[in-house]
Amino acid sequence: MSNLTVAQRVTTRLIDINYDVQASGVGTVKIKLEVSADGGASSSVPVQTVSGDVGDNVAVGANKQITWDAGTDWPGHENSQMRFRVIADDLVIAGFSRI
Repeated sequence: MSNLTVAQRVTTRLIDINYDVQASGVGTVKIKLEVSADGGASSSVPVQTVSGDVGDNVAVGANKQITWDAGTDWPGHENSQMRFRVIADDLVIAGFSRI
């Protein structure tokens, strides 16, 4: 995972998360977004209303984007300690081959 950027769209509660993802030997990965309201100590903010390059079978490569609707998942909150984590899982278990 590299080049992670996060920005809130002006006058909305939509958050755009941009990133690049590389994984050797696989063409797709599973992408999960986690959000923290306590500087990264936990990921207790609900993240359910997402779209874009998230979930199963996301192609590896550059210029990926996730849009999170914070207004739906976490209404009425503002926080200066927000942290975002994008997790890529190639779903390959050590010692096994992907088929």
